[in-house]
Amino acid sequence: HEDINWIEEVQEKAIKIPIQLVPKLPIQYPVILMNRDWKDVLVSQQRMFGLNISQPEKLIRVYLNQVIRVQRWATKLLTINYADNDILQKLSDFLGKSFDSNNATRVIKRI
Repeated sequence: HEDINWIEEVQEKAIKIPIQLVPKLPIQYPVILMNRDWKDVLVSQQRMFGLNISQPEKLIRVYLNQVIRVQRWATKLLTINYADNDILQKLSDFLGKSFDSNNATRVIKRI
């Protein structure tokens, strides 16, 4: 059982968490699921964790099963593609008044 007491401190904020932990949240939150090309994901995982991924097909199956679990769990879900040009508009439409697109643009430009 993971300690999730920190969740109260991030109310009204966007957080990035591993997909397998989403259904373990104490209540349902709006979920933004980012799709990304698998080749890029595998390269990123190898670099970040020093992994030698010898069976990428198995990793892909595990991930797709996790996506299905999140889709069943989430009552409010937005799926966007990493390469989309209109991500800010989609986020604004999904989150409504709580989303500050100007601030998001400033954060993105700093990265």
